Amino acid sequence: MTLLQAVNKILSLIGESQVVSLEIQHPTIFSILDALELYKQSTLEQGWWFNKQAVTVYPNTDNEIEAPINALFISSVSDTRMVIARDGMLFDASNATYKFTGKVLLDVVYNVDFKDLPL
Repeated sequence: MTLLQAVNKILSLIGESQVVSLEIQHPTIFSILDALELYKQSTLEQGWWFNKQAVTVYPNTDNEIEAPINALFISSVSDTRMVIARDGMLFDASNATYKFTGKVLLDVVYNVDFKDLPL
């Protein structure tokens, strides 16, 4: 199902006319798209076979590590520190620092585009 098909299904259920594009200025479409995105993200945050991956990341020359792009949830699996994404970088919340001395193994749950969700 495409995003347009999903929006049109919802429009039909609430008694509104279907649309041929999501690019039109329509307040109901904006509300539907926002609701679908929030629901999608809250569902994906649980981590599923298609959006969860183990990733090894390494510090740059400043001993900082960029956070994985489109990550909804990040956890360290290589040790007991609590690692979170903050301002696009990884933050070692256990030691209150952005600095890392070596590689970090992460479990990352990614946000996936609607079109890439499995049927």
